[in-house]
Amino acid sequence: MWQPHRRHWVMCVVVAAAAVGLSASRPDVTPAPPDYEVASLKGKLMREDPQPEVELAVGAHPTAGELLRTRRRSRAEIVVEEAGARFALGPSTRARLASQRPGVLLELERGRLRAIFDKLAADPPPERMVITPSAVLAVRGTEYGVEVTRRGDTDLVVFKGVVEVRNPAGEGEWVRVQAGFHVRVRHGQPVVGQPTPHGLGPSDWDRGRRPPSAQGPVGWGPGANAPGQGGPGAGSSPGGPGANAPGQQGPGGRMPGGPGTGAQAGGMAGASPPRGSGRIGG
Repeated sequence: MWQPHRRHWVMCVVVAAAAVGLSASRPDVTPAPPDYEVASLKGKLMREDPQPEVELAVGAHPTAGELLRTRRRSRAEIVVEEAGARFALGPSTRARLASQRPGVLLELERGRLRAIFDKLAADPPPERMVITPSAVLAVRGTEYGVEVTRRGDTDLVVFKGVVEVRNPAGEGEWVRVQAGFHVRVRHGQPVVGQPTPHGLGPSDWDRGRRPPSAQGPVGWGPGANAPGQGGPGAGSSPGGPGANAPGQQGPGGRMPGGPGTGAQAGGMAGASPPRGSGRIGG
């Protein structure tokens, strides 16, 4: 008499195990969000969103989707241990943690940061991306600096490893930027031109230095002269090709947009690394 009961019990176990297996293999299961921690802090780090605004301390664990902002003269380091990632936020920087887009760890909205990614043992490694208003950065075992200008352009300098960059709309090809090179991505445009040498170290970047091809105040366009730098270009309107800084008049008069060399910006000095045909994962 016990055999039917035993047979029924075995069937229940088999059905339960099958249900667990199906649940684990479902492609629409949402992975757990990354765990963020404020590892170090100089000055003030604020959580702007969600409201109300809250000041964070060392050891705090902000959650995915929250918008963080460093105050002037403030710096903060955010660690994502399971992703082998560290983000050193510079002064006056706004960054949103994680994203609805899979693989994105941080969205840099304004300001600058230095990102350090350790190599992971997983094969294939997971995606570990940073996005800005004008670029998507995909990495592997990399250290780089990235800055978003007032108009939403992105400056990328690579210190170690390789970064592949593309605009968020998926226009154009992925461009490989190797260690020692810099590229600027225009807001709303695909990546154009070839990377140029930047000659900076991580400590230079942390002190606010920019590569020669991105000199001038943040928000000025390539070809624009920094304040006090006159050139053969025209006008006092910042941001245009060849435009002089306010108060600087070139031979072309005060009409903006005239051709000119200006300060070095987006130059083609030095050898350029080859473009990659594939993606770099995590």
